[in-house]
Amino acid sequence: GRPLHSELTYCEGEMGFLAMICTKQADTGGDIILVDGYMLEQKMREEHPAHHETLTTSHVLYSYVSESMELKAERAVFALDRRNKVQTVAFDEQHRMRWTGGPRSGGTFLKAWCCVANMVYQPELVCSKALSSGDILVIDARRVLWGQAPWQGGPTECVMERDYLERNQILSRYRSLRSSGPPAWTEENPQRGQP
Repeated sequence: GRPLHSELTYCEGEMGFLAMICTKQADTGGDIILVDGYMLEQKMREEHPAHHETLTTSHVLYSYVSESMELKAERAVFALDRRNKVQTVAFDEQHRMRWTGGPRSGGTFLKAWCCVANMVYQPELVCSKALSSGDILVIDARRVLWGQAPWQGGPTECVMERDYLERNQILSRYRSLRSSGPPAWTEENPQRGQP
């Protein structure tokens, strides 16, 4: 399995979308686990305001290293806009490197990090979905944390192919499709657009 995490925390700039296709279904297990990061942020704001403040003002260094590349980025766990509304959630224990603030505030940050790390798995925040071969899932990396339950009981594991999509390209295409009118085919009018 994979623990719950935000995707692309170690990339500079705006996080985009993650597209996943299930190419091989597990015998049992391997469900995709999702958490709405905006709900997580709201829950932290309401139940742990001091920790919430720490996670919005402190920056975490995230890093990814492979044979061919090294990526690093610093970002807050909860990035807020000027109106104090959450814009991005960046939680990734696997790629979190170290605390980049001073030693006096390090204990405060670690308490806040442990609080959110425990909260992320609360049942009221978690949604689980079994995927079949051929299923496609697209998630907003700014908002959704994802993970995968362990597969069990057989030799077949769940195989997911992944690709990253740039946010501006997806939103531009979406706006273009919306402005061009109704689709050529709809359930109400299956003959429209047919030869």
